[in-house]
Amino acid sequence: VENTRVFGSQFFDIPKWPQTWAGSPSLVDDFSNPFCHCSAYRTGIVQLNLRCCFWLRDHDIITFARGLPRLESLNVSCCEAITNASMLALLEACPRLNALDICYCTSMTAALVRQVALTRPFMQQLGASGLKDFCDADLAQIVQGMPHLQTLGIGGCSLLTDESLGQLAGRLASLESLVMHKVNVSCETLRSIVAGTPTLKTLDVEGCPQQEAIMQAVADLRPGLFLGPP
Repeated sequence: VENTRVFGSQFFDIPKWPQTWAGSPSLVDDFSNPFCHCSAYRTGIVQLNLRCCFWLRDHDIITFARGLPRLESLNVSCCEAITNASMLALLEACPRLNALDICYCTSMTAALVRQVALTRPFMQQLGASGLKDFCDADLAQIVQGMPHLQTLGIGGCSLLTDESLGQLAGRLASLESLVMHKVNVSCETLRSIVAGTPTLKTLDVEGCPQQEAIMQAVADLRPGLFLGPP
């Protein structure tokens, strides 16, 4: 396989590989061959980006997760075929994982987020945007179970209301980036979140019903806050 030199790196970015890699049926059918037979890969990777690798299946994740003892960061956003089952297996196999992006993984559910909140109190980054069943109770569990979050993505979660969103104010002392595009949040609640989170540097409210009013209110309250996708 070409580009095997990247196996020795601590940072592994599948989407940047040649298109022939991601599109090869033989590699999709036997995903473990290039990954699991390389000792450098099995021991060295700490950050893995699999964003938009639509060909990935649960058995692929489960297979290579067993060889990632040092993995700290995983991005599987937009991988539509992956389910909770493989992520739960990966969580068990990768005890150091503190950053997980499952945004718009349409085969996953909020039950996975609840499990992460219960078992990963040291989590620093969590992307859960686009999970259709993600609701107030799930966000409340995140706030309670992951006090050290620096990045949180809950955009497109249409079931969220001010009831849980208001709990973000002052509860996540290290939060720097908050992605909540297309969330039905009121201007008042957003102001309380910004006022109660002095560490916040980036806020994404694109597509929120009160977007213009929110952006104006936030600009008045915190002129230096970046408004837009991180």
